[in-house]
Amino acid sequence: MNLALDNVVQDFIVSNGKIAQSYFDLSGKIIDSLCESHSAREAVLLRLIEQAQLVTSQYLEAHQQVVQSLYLNHQDLAAERREAPPLSVTPLRVVPAAPLPEAPAEAPGYEAWLREEISAMSGLPAADIDLQQRFDEMGLDSLSRVNLFDALGQAFPETRAHAEHFFDLQSPAEVLAQLASAPATEPVDVAGQVLALLAEITGFDAAELDPRQPYEEQGLDSLIRLDFLDLVTRQWPALKPHESELSEAVCAQQTIAQVTRLLADGPRAEAAEAAPIAPDERLREAVAPLLAEQGADASRPFAELGLTGFDRAALCERMASTCSTSAFAGEALMSRRSPEDAAALLGRMG
Repeated sequence: MNLALDNVVQDFIVSNGKIAQSYFDLSGKIIDSLCESHSAREAVLLRLIEQAQLVTSQYLEAHQQVVQSLYLNHQDLAAERREAPPLSVTPLRVVPAAPLPEAPAEAPGYEAWLREEISAMSGLPAADIDLQQRFDEMGLDSLSRVNLFDALGQAFPETRAHAEHFFDLQSPAEVLAQLASAPATEPVDVAGQVLALLAEITGFDAAELDPRQPYEEQGLDSLIRLDFLDLVTRQWPALKPHESELSEAVCAQQTIAQVTRLLADGPRAEAAEAAPIAPDERLREAVAPLLAEQGADASRPFAELGLTGFDRAALCERMASTCSTSAFAGEALMSRRSPEDAAALLGRMG
C-alpha cells in the first residue's frame, strides 16, 4: 500500500476517534451534572446508555468498512481474499430499574384520630360518634378534654400552636373547624431562590451554577456582590438589618445557609419579644416564694409543702384569673400531685 493511502487511513482513524471521544466526554459531563435527587436522572442515564451503544456500534462499523474497502481492495491477492466477518458488537445490557418501594399507609387525619381517641375514652363506637355532639354529652369532663387535647398535640405537633383556641370549643366538629381554619405554611425554597437571584445577576442558567464556587470565580466583584446582596434583601426584607453578616459570604452555599438560619431565627426572636408569660411559668413564679422559704424543689408534693385543698383551690383561682389555660385546666390542675406536675400539664396545654 502506498504512503498517501496509508496517511488517509490514519487521518480518518484519528478524526473518527476524536469524534467518538468528544461524545463520551460530553456524556461524562452530563452524568457529573446530574445530582442524586434530579427528577429525570434515571431517564437521562438510560438514554445515555442507548446512545453510547449506538455510537460504539457505528464507530466500529466505520472502521471495519475502511479496512475492507481501502486495505483489502488494494491487495493483489484478490483470488484468496475473503470478506472479513462483521465485527460483533455485544449490546449493552440495560439493567431494569428497581421497583419503587410501596408508599407507606397514609397516617390517619384529624377526624379519624379524634373518633378513635374519643371512642377509647367514652366507650362509644368510633363510627357512631356524632361530631356535632358536645363533649360533656359524650361523658368527657374537663379532665378528659385536657387529656384529649394533650394527646392531640403529641399525635400532631403542628396543632400545639393552636392549643389556646381549643379551650372554648364544645364539640369535635368545632375542633376540626378550628384546625381547618389554621393557615398552612409552605416551606421556603431558599436554595432555589438564591440561585435564581445569582443567575439573574450573572446571566448564567441557575442549573449551571455551582453553589460552592466562590463569587469571584463567577465574575462577581465587590460592586456586583453589593447588587446581589440588594436583590437578596429585596426578596426577604426581614434580612435588611443583617446585610453586614450576609456580605461576609464568599459563595452561594454560605449565603443559602445564612438566609436559612436568619429566616428561622426571625420569627422566634419576634415571638420571644412579644410572647406573654407562659402558664407554666406563671405557676412556678406563684410557688417560688414558698419553695424558697422551705428550701424545697418543685417536685415535692403540695401536701408536704403545707398547702391544703383550700390553699390549692385559691392558687388555681388566682391562676385562672390571669390565664385562660389555667381556667380551662380546672379539675385537672387540682388533681396534680406537685407544682412540677402541675407546671408540666400547663406546659403541654400551651
